[in-house]
Amino acid sequence: MAFDLSIAICSYNRAQYLPIALDSILNQNYDLGCIELLLIDNNSTDNTKEVFDVYSKRIPNFRYFFEIKQGLSHARNRAISECDSNYLGYLDDDAEAPKHWINHALRIIKDIGPDAFGGPFIPLHLETPPKWFKDSYESSWSTDDAGYIHENYLNGGNMFFRRQLLVDLNGFSSRYGMAGNSIAYAEEIELQNRIRQSDQNHKIYYDPDLFIRHLVRPIKYTLKWRYKSIYANARSRTLSRLTNIEYIPKKRRLIFEYLKNLLLYRYSISILSLLRDRNIYPYYQQFVYEVSIPKHVSEIGRISILLKSDSHGN
Repeated sequence: MAFDLSIAICSYNRAQYLPIALDSILNQNYDLGCIELLLIDNNSTDNTKEVFDVYSKRIPNFRYFFEIKQGLSHARNRAISECDSNYLGYLDDDAEAPKHWINHALRIIKDIGPDAFGGPFIPLHLETPPKWFKDSYESSWSTDDAGYIHENYLNGGNMFFRRQLLVDLNGFSSRYGMAGNSIAYAEEIELQNRIRQSDQNHKIYYDPDLFIRHLVRPIKYTLKWRYKSIYANARSRTLSRLTNIEYIPKKRRLIFEYLKNLLLYRYSISILSLLRDRNIYPYYQQFVYEVSIPKHVSEIGRISILLKSDSHGN
């Protein structure tokens, strides 16, 4: 392989945010001539290609590919087929990698050599968030210690894989993940499940020092986004586990549970939010964000997938 490492940025209509990721690559304290950067344009209709043209004059070994198959998994798989190194990393198109990010990733490869590895993300704000908004709402932090993980998962916006392993497992499943403006998740979870199931000797490593800052777009300061995100996440995770669910209740039971959680959600965001402990939740939005939506909307999303299954108990 020609390069020490390949980094892929998969993007769909995010030209306005791409400079965040690309500037952070330019600021790395590593010789960029020793790595390659891939921009996978997933059928964008904005000026993504123009952004590439500007940065390709400043970043060596920066290559552009237009992937017409809509969906993040298709874009990530295109990166697998195009990269020219033993390890492939993925960085979100609206994420900022600190200066040590590539250096630290290569140190993990050299010293530990895991099959997959990654780290957390913390929020990046371009504007002042609402007073009720906590940074923990847009953070992903599995553990404070570096080491192999056996139950937790690497976050999709900050993860690295041994390329040959991705090839052997046929990459990411196109059944999961974002597709255009459609919100969906779990493509990286499903892949990591297959990595663990394919060989018990495969190791997934997590290092909290390998962090990135992920942009909190204004829409993410809204309860509507939280609702849609939790709902989509629950659906995606349930879909990824569907073949391993031994028993699915009868449809009438699922419908009852669906309606019950819908009513409980309405009750929670109205009556319970008024009765909340204001020492714990000073703002109404915090109670809804932390309690009402995760507790009930996740169940609504989970049940909606089970209702579509053909395997129900008698």
